[in-house]
Amino acid sequence: IQLKIEEGQLLCTSQNGLQKKKVEGTGQGISLVERRLELIFPNQHTLSYGPEGDGFKVHLMIQLPTILPQTLTTSPSPQTTITS
Repeated sequence: IQLKIEEGQLLCTSQNGLQKKKVEGTGQGISLVERRLELIFPNQHTLSYGPEGDGFKVHLMIQLPTILPQTLTTSPSPQTTITS
């Protein structure tokens, strides 16, 4: 999982290997995530996902709200990256 805040956007990328064995489920996971994103961040996000190479990759971008400078207690760095 990689998280970045860059130019007022939260960028998240996640990648994992494809499972060789089919996992049974309801098939509603992605559609529920898409619906929740639309409710919480209407017209302020993009979500893309699919197989990539020998794995599966998800990209999520959320446009962050503008924060007035006087509400900040510390100065944010122009780019922050967290990788696990």
